[in-house]
Amino acid sequence: MSLNVQSQTLRSHATLWAGHATDASDARTTIDPAIGMGDDFGYLAGLWDVAGQYGLKKHKEDFGQTLAVWGAKEGPYLMIPFLGPSNVRDGAGKVVDAFSNPISYFLPGYAAYLELVAGIVDKVDERAGLIEPMDELRRTSLDFYAAVRSLYRQHRESEISNGKVKKAALPGEDE
Repeated sequence: MSLNVQSQTLRSHATLWAGHATDASDARTTIDPAIGMGDDFGYLAGLWDVAGQYGLKKHKEDFGQTLAVWGAKEGPYLMIPFLGPSNVRDGAGKVVDAFSNPISYFLPGYAAYLELVAGIVDKVDERAGLIEPMDELRRTSLDFYAAVRSLYRQHRESEISNGKVKKAALPGEDE
């Protein structure tokens, strides 16, 4: 979801990570509405990325990542229709994320509708960006399901570690 209030949910996840920087989330939450207040409702609602123009990169964190940092195992791989690949840990994290979204408390009558629409838009956008790579993967892989599972797990591990690659110990090498 691209609404600005997600920055505060992101901040709570980052705080739970113990030491994960929250400055960018705080600045983004302040800059987007402050700069956009005189211009347009879109800036105030966080629909446009004003803070990105000032070099504050947008990043995405979720409670599944927090659970992973705390040591929760991922559990079995799940391919959920219309939602895509996941696992038990990240599925539980999505439930917590849904309940921790401030929109559900400020707009109780419309929150479910707004989250549904935003989720559909995000998934359609994500799928549109994956059409060609998925076609190529389907064409070149021996086992498409296993390839998707492997790519999902690698991508998720990268999200959890914030892109830091863990060096695997080679045989005969001291750890």
